[in-house]
Amino acid sequence: WVIALQQYNILDSHDTQRVLAELNGNAALQKLAVVFQFCLPGVAGLYYGDEIGLKNDPALGPRACMNWDESKWDHDLFDFYQKIIYTRKTNPALIEGGFQILGFEEDFLVFLRETKDMKVIVALQRNQDTRPTKSFSVTKAGIDDGATFKEVFCGRVAEIKDGEIGFPELVQGGSIWILE
Repeated sequence: WVIALQQYNILDSHDTQRVLAELNGNAALQKLAVVFQFCLPGVAGLYYGDEIGLKNDPALGPRACMNWDESKWDHDLFDFYQKIIYTRKTNPALIEGGFQILGFEEDFLVFLRETKDMKVIVALQRNQDTRPTKSFSVTKAGIDDGATFKEVFCGRVAEIKDGEIGFPELVQGGSIWILE
């Protein structure tokens, strides 16, 4: 476990295609991958430019120079990276907490990161079709009914009822739910 907490987790590097290129420009899937990367045990490593949507250069591939012209940045993606970095740095459960897969469905994975004082549920919705409002069992997590979780990116709230979390509609991407 000590080694897992120190593992270097990367999505791309100078030796691979940029994650956005690998995903055919799908920013929602990039965000899903980044949520997974930042919420897994280990240390998330960023390759420069991913946070602004830097594309592969025709001649240099993923080794293109950083574009410092902010007017050409994907500011939505940049804001997303700032939010997830802040979330990771300020939540001990995401840094040193335990890891437990709570369950999965086709194109959907839910796992828990937790410390004694904090619980974080991560939901990854890979399908491009919106996942309808639906409850998901969290009985393995030992979370009491009535507990509420707030989603980091949009502020929605989900409550535990009868051992299930009532997820609202989820679009393609990742969501992070922190116990209030």
